[in-house]
Amino acid sequence: MDGKKEAIIVGSYADKYGGSNRKDYTIMFCETGSTMSWMHESQLQFVEDGGEFLFEQAKVNHDRILKQNLDIDFIKEKFHLELIKMEILKGYDKKADTMFAALLKKPL
Repeated sequence: MDGKKEAIIVGSYADKYGGSNRKDYTIMFCETGSTMSWMHESQLQFVEDGGEFLFEQAKVNHDRILKQNLDIDFIKEKFHLELIKMEILKGYDKKADTMFAALLKKPL
């Protein structure tokens, strides 16, 4: 594969923020359900109309991966790690992403 990934166009810049920019888009990757902004139309290859099923499946994949990645007990057991600290890093007040962070270490 040459780096191409299947994704769904979620909306244009204008759809999300207003204005007239309809040549940049947010896309959702089918495999993971994660999103990326702003892809210019010259970076995208249109394949087919529709995609409602792909959109729903991408959201399911995203939720599954997110749940697995946030399952600290699973991660601790699988990799034999010790949890040091875990918190939510709020970004909405800084116009940034809110993130979950966990600091784990391998016991000596």
